[in-house]
Amino acid sequence: MWISFSTDPPEFDRVSDNQTAVEGHPSITLECTAIGEPPPNINWTRVLDNGSDSNVLFTGEQFVLDSNRSSIGIYRCTALNGIGTAPSRTIAVDINRKYM
Repeated sequence: MWISFSTDPPEFDRVSDNQTAVEGHPSITLECTAIGEPPPNINWTRVLDNGSDSNVLFTGEQFVLDSNRSSIGIYRCTALNGIGTAPSRTIAVDINRKYM
């Protein structure tokens, strides 16, 4: 009996645009979805000032951030399924001050 296993490297099919929110307003949801076989996992990291990545902050297609000034930065989603090179995309988050 012959069993065929399909393998395809991951590729993104949807990635959030850069986000700008007002401080204190509802949370910000970043989204990355990818296809591939086996289905890829999405890891989220923050791009540090020196260009390297932080440790993994979250695993999943949607990453939710508070809309406060500490969330300002660049976030990277990486799609991993063990096939080929894992692609990644970056999303910039900016938070504007809330004026009274």
